[in-house]
Amino acid sequence: MKGVQMRLSQSRIVSFFISAVIAIFGLALIFCSEQQRARTMGGTATIELEPNRKLSLVTWKDSNSLWILTRQMREGEHPETWSFRENSSWGVTEGEVIIVEKENK
Repeated sequence: MKGVQMRLSQSRIVSFFISAVIAIFGLALIFCSEQQRARTMGGTATIELEPNRKLSLVTWKDSNSLWILTRQMREGEHPETWSFRENSSWGVTEGEVIIVEKENK
């Protein structure tokens, strides 16, 4: 009888541990921005620039801040779409940020 109770107790501990891990992972997904998830867990984030802005430079600062340098769109220029990709050495959590320029006619 003690063996059955011990197995039930171990089963509850394992179930609790798995539930805690799932809850922590779920909370991390909820409280992370799309950019943070793309950088730390892989995936894709899309950013639309304000109308008539051209992308000049994009970079990560610190651990999760994405800085985007833009300028005014000049006459005759057209909007473009840019991909900012991480190329990790193991290829496991490669993220991508797509930056979309828009033109206001």
